[in-house]
Amino acid sequence: MSNGSYVISVTGLRIRKPWHIFRFYWHAVRIKMACERAPGNVLTAVTKKDGFQHTLTVWESKKQLLAFVYSSPHQEAIDIFHEIATGSTCSFSSESVPSMEEAIEYWREHGKDYTRPVAN
Repeated sequence: MSNGSYVISVTGLRIRKPWHIFRFYWHAVRIKMACERAPGNVLTAVTKKDGFQHTLTVWESKKQLLAFVYSSPHQEAIDIFHEIATGSTCSFSSESVPSMEEAIEYWREHGKDYTRPVAN
């Protein structure tokens, strides 16, 4: 890491209908496995809280985070997201890796409705 900080990404998603659960988890498992192997990924964690499926990922750089966001299988899930789920996401820089509880609290305060990510 060039600047000594991490890029943190936090997502909270709700499955739209009970019958979407299998399609959701099919994508979620593939994404988690790919994320854990992605260059620059420091941590991949998932949990369910208050009806939301949460992900916390920690990256060495924003460039590496965005490379993963636009890679398969993540891009495939983005393409069908609005059919099967609702939710929000946020990212921020941090000098340390937050706990899942800290990340969810940040997400509650700063999460933006999920739309197709735009590269900067």
